[in-house]
Amino acid sequence: MKNNIQFYLKTLKTSHRFVSGPGLRAKVLSWILILTILPIIGFSQNTEFFVSGQVINSETFMPINNHLVYILSDTTGDIPDTYYKEIFTNSEGIFHVSVPYPINDRIFYIYTYDCENMLYDTAIIISSSGISSNNDINVDFKIFEENTSSCNSDFYYYQDTLSHQDNFYYFFDNSGEDVESWIWDFGDGHTSSMKDPVHQYEKFGLYTVSMIALSYDIYSNMCIDTIRKQLNVGGLNYYNFGGHPFVDPPFPIDLGTVYLYSIDVDVISPIDTATFVDSIGYYYFYQVPEGQYVVKVNLDQESVYYNDYSSTYYGNTIDWEDAEVIELNGNYWDYDVNMVPFTQFESGEGKINGNVEFLFEKFNTVLPASNVELLLKDENDNYLMCSHTDDFGEFFFIGIPLGTYEIIAEYTGFEIDPLLVDLTDAQPIIDNINITINIADTTSFSIDENFSAYIENVGLVYPNPATNSANCKISVKKSSNFDILLFNNFGQIVYRENKSLMSGDHIIKLNIDNLASGYYNLHIATTDNVRFTQKLIKL
Repeated sequence: MKNNIQFYLKTLKTSHRFVSGPGLRAKVLSWILILTILPIIGFSQNTEFFVSGQVINSETFMPINNHLVYILSDTTGDIPDTYYKEIFTNSEGIFHVSVPYPINDRIFYIYTYDCENMLYDTAIIISSSGISSNNDINVDFKIFEENTSSCNSDFYYYQDTLSHQDNFYYFFDNSGEDVESWIWDFGDGHTSSMKDPVHQYEKFGLYTVSMIALSYDIYSNMCIDTIRKQLNVGGLNYYNFGGHPFVDPPFPIDLGTVYLYSIDVDVISPIDTATFVDSIGYYYFYQVPEGQYVVKVNLDQESVYYNDYSSTYYGNTIDWEDAEVIELNGNYWDYDVNMVPFTQFESGEGKINGNVEFLFEKFNTVLPASNVELLLKDENDNYLMCSHTDDFGEFFFIGIPLGTYEIIAEYTGFEIDPLLVDLTDAQPIIDNINITINIADTTSFSIDENFSAYIENVGLVYPNPATNSANCKISVKKSSNFDILLFNNFGQIVYRENKSLMSGDHIIKLNIDNLASGYYNLHIATTDNVRFTQKLIKL
């Protein structure tokens, strides 16, 4: 990826605040409409799932004791019964409850109120058709509460990712300048009296870290205050996010697809898609691991705006290298995209035909590249129109005025040089354009170096390329369920299988006879939320 791609942290609230009263019903109803198109998560072979979280004061960061949290279900089917539960937080501001696993798809709202009766909420859909995972849903709330304490302790932490020491954390006191002593409890039996200690955890898990700060006010009165925070060691946090794609004047678009790409060092990989409907125009991605992402909005051909606006990345740009990277570290709902309009032009007699192909140098294989977006740009850097390759990799532009143009193949994560063409009176039609996307140098065919409590190793896919079936060896450390998934190059799941495997070596066989030619991402997902990935070429 080029250096000019923008990496920055967008600071937003992790929960929405809404005024209760007459407006609340309208807000909840809009959530119901929107959430019926959410991606769905399910838990294979389980009868319950668990909802936990922590409620803290957004001003002082102190946990809020004995605070009421609500869980309410609604049904996406015709079943009238609902689930309702009230839970109080403990002294650490933490709540935890087991919820019966629904038979039918079910929306669950988790919400609470602050001292000014402001509503903080989030929502999830539970379904048996989703990817199996551990059964924990974590929902944290930062809410406004009146501060009645004259002394407030606080701390923050971050994980050391540079020294390659596993589960190594830095902790920092953030209580102010008057603290004279500290007592830290890291939740695993180890303590410290340093101001800013470091600690290495031996095992993965969810730990409650507490810090007691002792200070004196100007009258020499002692103040002892304790703060506790949850720390998820060795695992990723999962968040929800979404936004509105708009056309000009600001109005939600009607029909389209949103592509989600993950960034790992300098490799961008498609991992998911979302759609939206014309009455709402909102997209959602649910339970996405924390990390860096790129979002692209593509209008469907049935959209009334299809010929007027280009596919657009978050950051309001056509070029993926200029896209604004999403640093996902919370639940955010306003990753809006303003679609980039095409420049209007008078039609002409020019026509351009061509084809796009994938070149896999490592395997000495060439395949037609379907559904690749081609953009036509004039010599004044105006984008005029787009075309998409068909199943045979072919594309065309028609009705073009004579002149000089650039043809740009926009394929997320791949640097492709534009082609210059001249349409003249002597040659108004050009039909021999060929564009090759070489993925050998930009896409790794090896697995991620992940650590899981359940998988020791995942071998190479063989044969690769494959025609009817492919195999993959997996070494299992601990018996568990595993999800075997194939994603196409747009992040859409085209193959899914859940397997229960005992400890030992196993051969996973993938039946890919019905898949179209192309390359795919193979994901092996564990119950501790670790994914091993490889690339697979289907001939």
